[in-house]
Amino acid sequence: MSLLVLGNARRKDGAMRDPRYSTGMKMLAVATEHGDVEIFENELASVTKEELAILRLSRKQLHRLFAEGVKLMQGSKLGERVRPIAAETLDGNWEVHICHYSPLSDPLMQGRRPKGKLN
Repeated sequence: MSLLVLGNARRKDGAMRDPRYSTGMKMLAVATEHGDVEIFENELASVTKEELAILRLSRKQLHRLFAEGVKLMQGSKLGERVRPIAAETLDGNWEVHICHYSPLSDPLMQGRRPKGKLN
């Protein structure tokens, strides 16, 4: 797995956004100080110890958060433009919430310009 930080249309390796967005594959975004990192279901087993250290999570915590995200997403449709995000609270615990995509990071909006003024 290569950690994908949102906010850019391209991954670090130069490839365009992952096509798994359009298939509805289960995923969890983990909020970090450097941006959100998306982890897809098929990548869970390949997350390295070094990547877990960057995320400040144990493997057990990651799997628990992923399961919470999957449960929260039940009944959601791809067109709703929501995703589960895990974030660390001030007391050091982790919580998962459902959040709407920003127009800048929404995979369904890639290739389109968001409405509004350009600076």
